[in-house]
Amino acid sequence: SIDGAKKLPEGLGSGDVVEVSCVVSPKRIRRGEFCRLPSPIGRWIARQKRCERLVCEAVRKKSRALLWKAFLASPVIGKRRSARGAFEELLVAHGQHFEDWR
Repeated sequence: SIDGAKKLPEGLGSGDVVEVSCVVSPKRIRRGEFCRLPSPIGRWIARQKRCERLVCEAVRKKSRALLWKAFLASPVIGKRRSARGAFEELLVAHGQHFEDWR
């Protein structure tokens, strides 16, 4: 719970973790000031957090389908073709970890 939560991007879940700045002194720690993020950055952060939630769910359920959705949701991957290549590389490089995934 953050006092400046109204300034965080829309689309964040209540359990999402975000980094915030703080000032540390010998006597106390206080949070930095929040400012409203520009829309493109806020959307990027919201997409990244959605991707992270999907990855966590995929791991809990051992679901390749959910992991694929996470790749598609990632703002870093961008295009479906890039996502497919990265996804297949992951499965080849670390296949032993996905043997029991459906």
